[in-house]
Amino acid sequence: MVLPYSHRRNAAERAIQTFNNHSVAILSGVDVRFPMQLWCKLLPQTILTLNLMRQSNVAPKVSAYAYMHGEFNYNNMPLPTLGRAVQLYETPHQRNMG
Repeated sequence: MVLPYSHRRNAAERAIQTFNNHSVAILSGVDVRFPMQLWCKLLPQTILTLNLMRQSNVAPKVSAYAYMHGEFNYNNMPLPTLGRAVQLYETPHQRNMG
């Protein structure tokens, strides 16, 4: 039980604040031309990166992700920066020469 309006002691309130802060940090780094309707596509990696950084409540020496799924293999799934603009190579036949 938590006293009313005591948001710092409620674990659920704190978890929501942590997720909101992490989401805002990721969204502040996206390209200005990144479409707002695609923000929902960033949620799976947002949750993944948050759980990789957050310690487990049961075993504080490992991350929450490692406790639930085992060690994360960065070689199998590299984590790129979300929402960044990239420059792709276009072959000479694909280029607009006009």
